[in-house]
Amino acid sequence: MRKTLVVQGSEIKELKKKQDEALQAIQEIYSRSAIIPKEKFVAQCDLFTKSLSNNTRRAYINDISEFFNVESLNQLTLSQVLSVNVASAQEFRDQLLMKGRAESTINRKLTSLSAFYQYLCRHEVGIMEYNPFSAKEGLNRMAQSKRYSNTRCLTVEEVQKLVRVTMEGTDIEALRNRIIVLLLATTGMRRAELVSITVGQIRTSHGKDIIEIKGKGKKERIVVISSTIKVMIDKYIELRGLTYIDKNHYLLASHTSNVGHFNIETAAPKPITTQTVYYVIKKVADRAGISAEDVSPHCLRHTWFTEALESGLPIQDVADMGGHSDLATTRRYDHTKRVISNNPADMLANKFMGGE
Repeated sequence: MRKTLVVQGSEIKELKKKQDEALQAIQEIYSRSAIIPKEKFVAQCDLFTKSLSNNTRRAYINDISEFFNVESLNQLTLSQVLSVNVASAQEFRDQLLMKGRAESTINRKLTSLSAFYQYLCRHEVGIMEYNPFSAKEGLNRMAQSKRYSNTRCLTVEEVQKLVRVTMEGTDIEALRNRIIVLLLATTGMRRAELVSITVGQIRTSHGKDIIEIKGKGKKERIVVISSTIKVMIDKYIELRGLTYIDKNHYLLASHTSNVGHFNIETAAPKPITTQTVYYVIKKVADRAGISAEDVSPHCLRHTWFTEALESGLPIQDVADMGGHSDLATTRRYDHTKRVISNNPADMLANKFMGGE
């Protein structure tokens, strides 16, 4: 009987300890909320998003808004941010998993939130004292089981069909679409990188025509373009009434007559968006007789990686040219092709079925 009372007593002490810790945490939240002006918090959220590229900003805002269940960051409160701990971060991760989200998607969302909290932990910001989404605090990322890319790889013949379709038209929009298809297929650049190219980023180096790309994470790299594509670009720039002196003009522009596609101040065509590139590739694929449902701009990037690796280029060189900071990402393209191409299914079927 006495032993039972001792156990119960220890449980009461443990419960009281947890209650005290919870109360202390709440007090800290309120005290920090009182110390940090709301204006400073709003300003820091704004500075954080402004430091990101357009695509990254959009993704981060969506991920952060989803976690806090708000429609925009303007609705986010300081107390909400301060109340997050590793346990709530783990709960969010597990909920995403239960909803059937892909491991890569879950990890991206956790990365978005970790970047947000890491920013708030900076000494000059001083809003958070630790990052609840950091692996150092015990939040583990999802182990990605897929070693291959499920993006469709186009055949050489399919890419040729896409190019032929863009050669059917003779107007400036057809020329622009031809440049879009060929730049994606021959350089492996991302569509976000494509739409951000300015005239000033195109130049000559070591006897080659190159484009200085500003990629993910604001990392810069150089892609080489063929002399044939350079001639097309020269003609396109000329048709737009530009020269290479107009360095700040975006290379690819909208050519619709819709007023909303023109800059009100300069009357110049607005640059195309990533969504425009997406629709162009879908439209061209449909006209080429290729299932548009299975084709996207990323298919051309996948095709470039596959063809580059098959040509015998060192995988590190391919990763550098394609803008991959992690070699494992490039290996996914190589792994997919090898698993399919080297599969012994046909050989074993013939062998087991007596050569039928």
